[in-house]
Amino acid sequence: MGRRFRAILHDSREFEVPKVVEGLCTSKVLTTEMMRGRPLSMASRYPQATRDRIAQSILNLSLSELFRFRLMQTDPNWSNFLYNERTGKIQLIDFGATREYSKEFMDNWLQMLQAAVASDYDSCLM
Repeated sequence: MGRRFRAILHDSREFEVPKVVEGLCTSKVLTTEMMRGRPLSMASRYPQATRDRIAQSILNLSLSELFRFRLMQTDPNWSNFLYNERTGKIQLIDFGATREYSKEFMDNWLQMLQAAVASDYDSCLM
């Protein structure tokens, strides 16, 4: 799945996905290039504008994963995100819990979300 995310985000100005080192991979081990970013758990030391940009980028990524890519990293703990101060990019790592969603599933989920926003709770129980 890391390969797919890299292909999807290959021209992103916000994100970077490591290259897969094909010769070192097995059916159970995915080997990638080393990423040089710092864990996002250290983001509190960055200026507020940088923290705001990181948060906005991750929110946009999450919504894109669901509604555009229909492919989501379902273990989004902060250790799976790094920040490269030199490039200003967020580096995504660890795609072991990535899941694909069908268009039908996402369309139904979006209808339920819209019903919840409209306080139409009966429609939420489809």
